[in-house]
Amino acid sequence: MNVTRKNRFLSLVPARRSPLFVGVAAFLAASLLQLEVTGALSLINEARAQAASGAPARRLALFVVPKDAKKDGTTAMVIRGLLRGAADRLAPAGLGRASMTEALPDSAIAAVQMKVDFGYKALNGQKWDEALTTYREAEALLQPVLGLADRVLVARTYKGLGIASLQARKQLQAKEAVRRSMMLYPGQKQSEYAFTLEARNLFAQIQRELEDAPDGSLDIQVGDVTGAEVYVGGEFRGFAPIKVSGLKLGEHLVTVFAEGYQRWAQFVAVRGGPEQRVDVPMVTAANRKALEDGVQGITRTLDKSIPAAEAKALAERAGATDVVVLRVAGDKKGFALQGVYWRAGNAVPVRQELARDATLMSGLQDMLSRLTEMNAGPDTALAALEAPPVAMPEAGGAVAVGGSTGTGEDLMVDPNSPIFRDTGKKPKEFNVVNKWWFWTALVVGLGAIAGVTYWGVTSGDRSSGGGPTGDLKITIRGVR
Repeated sequence: MNVTRKNRFLSLVPARRSPLFVGVAAFLAASLLQLEVTGALSLINEARAQAASGAPARRLALFVVPKDAKKDGTTAMVIRGLLRGAADRLAPAGLGRASMTEALPDSAIAAVQMKVDFGYKALNGQKWDEALTTYREAEALLQPVLGLADRVLVARTYKGLGIASLQARKQLQAKEAVRRSMMLYPGQKQSEYAFTLEARNLFAQIQRELEDAPDGSLDIQVGDVTGAEVYVGGEFRGFAPIKVSGLKLGEHLVTVFAEGYQRWAQFVAVRGGPEQRVDVPMVTAANRKALEDGVQGITRTLDKSIPAAEAKALAERAGATDVVVLRVAGDKKGFALQGVYWRAGNAVPVRQELARDATLMSGLQDMLSRLTEMNAGPDTALAALEAPPVAMPEAGGAVAVGGSTGTGEDLMVDPNSPIFRDTGKKPKEFNVVNKWWFWTALVVGLGAIAGVTYWGVTSGDRSSGGGPTGDLKITIRGVR
């Protein structure tokens, strides 16, 4: 509340205040405060929406070539793989992979993001048909950019598609979509599926199936293409040909990248039993020759000058905002890297000596962070895929409450149960402020205004003599 509004409000308050007047004044003040809080939150949400365009702000094209093709070929491939891992750690800061084509996929990914956000709002509003249509459109838009879309966006797409399909009584399609989402983004919580009791139950069922499922393996082949990077479930697994084991039965997103070839991305079903072979058809990219010529032009001039113009042209051909071109040589002691980094019209020479020891990865990470001026985040578990839905329990509905076993398992409690009713005889002077449920309702209401949809409560530790420990998850349906 600003000072002017506050002074005007106070000027209306008489010196002698009746209890009724005080109550009305408090209500008006709370209303004004709510309007200001709501306005501030809308500005915050708008800023977040503008920031979350659905695509990274910058895209990196990374080229690593051997100084001696016969001697340093394997060394260059290993350094490229390690640098790719270092670049992936910069993804949360806004650095993505370049499309390696002249057409940037940012607009297509942003369109998917917009559809997914719209579908999520439809789910919260229980507009099931609208949500199903929107998520189907998002999936169709996602297919051409599946290999470059962030794993969060892909997982959100299939999560929403699964929940909407479930409400449309399409059980098999719902299970397949939700399973894809959970395989791609493990660690999702049941509270994130609290749109309906059926959705929560579906999540719990698939979670049990994944825990009990045996492992399978994939044998990924790419013909005679060398140095193709293989990702399974968004995680780098190595270079093809490669055998990837320890995969749960079900559909995994497999992505293959190779310089000069179109990216390949597809959900592959792991069925168990014998090792499953996947033959990836690598198709030569239309700009392959232009990329190769650009890299060669840069490496030829490294010892003489900084090839800024060549690096800019290479960035345009690769659909990149950032370009790193390195020439690598290795010996028994370590590795020598020489090249150029280009961004926004500026070309910077790169010279780096790295030891052949445990500091190699950290050295590459530090070099890339220094060039891009981006810092890698800590290696932590995946964050929540989405916030729990905003939902108010209907008549006869249920509220999720953490179990008393300390495991955080969800129990379904009927809000209409007599334990939530005050059946005792009320005193003559009834004071609502003294009622525990008044403060509970007030806090929940303020939480709804501020967008809080999940609380965790720890009530003690059995070993220390306290009460049981659990999680309290509050779900409010129908409130936007």
